[in-house]
Amino acid sequence: SARHPVSLCCVPAVHQGSGSREEQTLIASEEIKAGTTLLQEPAMVFMLKPQLIATKCSVCWKNKGSKPFGRCSKCKVPRYCSRECQLSDWKTKQHSQECSIIKNLMDSHPSSEGLFSHPNLMQALLLATRIIITKQLKKTEDLIHHRAQLSPEFDSFLVEASRLLLTKIPSSLRPEIRDEQEIVNLLCRLQCNVFNILDDEMVAVGVGLYCKAAKINHSCVPNSACSFDATGKNITIRSIQDISKGEDISISYIERMQPSASRRADLSSSFYFLCECNGCKSPQKLDRMMEGYKCRDSECNGFYRIRNHLPHPCDVCGNLEPSFKAYQTLLSNVTEWKKQIELLENFGASEFHLDRLEVLENAFHTSLASAQLMTALEISKEKVKIISALLPQHWPLLAITHGIIGALQSELRLLPDAKDSLLKALRISNISLPSSHSSITRWNLELQNVFSHLKNTQESE
Repeated sequence: SARHPVSLCCVPAVHQGSGSREEQTLIASEEIKAGTTLLQEPAMVFMLKPQLIATKCSVCWKNKGSKPFGRCSKCKVPRYCSRECQLSDWKTKQHSQECSIIKNLMDSHPSSEGLFSHPNLMQALLLATRIIITKQLKKTEDLIHHRAQLSPEFDSFLVEASRLLLTKIPSSLRPEIRDEQEIVNLLCRLQCNVFNILDDEMVAVGVGLYCKAAKINHSCVPNSACSFDATGKNITIRSIQDISKGEDISISYIERMQPSASRRADLSSSFYFLCECNGCKSPQKLDRMMEGYKCRDSECNGFYRIRNHLPHPCDVCGNLEPSFKAYQTLLSNVTEWKKQIELLENFGASEFHLDRLEVLENAFHTSLASAQLMTALEISKEKVKIISALLPQHWPLLAITHGIIGALQSELRLLPDAKDSLLKALRISNISLPSSHSSITRWNLELQNVFSHLKNTQESE
């Protein structure tokens, strides 16, 4: 179930297992304590998500402010918040070498049609260009590419893209490339080995290739977690629980808060394997929590689920909920979040249901946008109950959520509560995040301010 077996040890406490290529895994050589850094690795190549290029600086990844971004005058792709960032990008030779290639690609196929209509192909072509012109192709050859699992149509699509890229890169910049098949294989490797780079709020803002990290196995109940620095240049993988000697090191390749059927579908379509981890072999309890609605038969303790917007029969009595469409219509006509939650509860949704989380997430952003901080705090407290039930106790998102609660409480001068929430965020992040992570720095500063205000309050009394 891995992208590829691990071929390099990351820390002395792990080693590569034996067997065929697909059977080799990263294994703990001795007991590993929670909070151990297993790997820190710079990206071979990385970039902003294409859909964010217009709103973030391509070098420092800062959001666009009131001052308009400048952009490359030739290829029109990267944006820069300052002259310093533009010069930095050019001086590192990254953009100076790729600029004309990108321009030729864009001129050949406008982003709204042809090859670039595929959602991930533009980023794969740009990453492949950087790998080729920096002469790092050989370093990617031990990554699995799953080309044999591609549909004939998609394989033909990648061949066409590879031919295009081959014509746009000058021969002097591609001495390692013998034919288009090598580019096809590289694009396949990028499709199933790149990581989504997450920002401080665990939102995907970029993509990067980290060759050692890409070889670590997947599990839907992982014992380790990934985090990134502010510009995605480095990945850190830390153990989030004690790991026994002989146990596989595992991370999650996908969003964890989704039912087993959705997780398996994501893994199959992106990484070409059927997940057989413990979370997928015995998923009933967690799936019920995330997507189950209590059977309307008062004598039945079963649940039915809704998939592809259609209800499935109760998993105990087999009855089908008859009023689902009426419920959907009613829910869509209600805008106040507390009433939406009440409807979900009346219809039998679990208190940890993903529909409930979606309602809370939307309401949270609405309340923040309108500066309703007390409402945002109330919603965040409801959110953290769901996240705590569905995720491991040291998962980074849980730390982020407690940090948000602490910041809101601090702003509202609920200082004792703010102290408790920020300390919770730090306790979790001290396990799952490196000490250099910007969130830890921010929470420590916020906690210092809280302590200072508490001290001043006590002295004034």
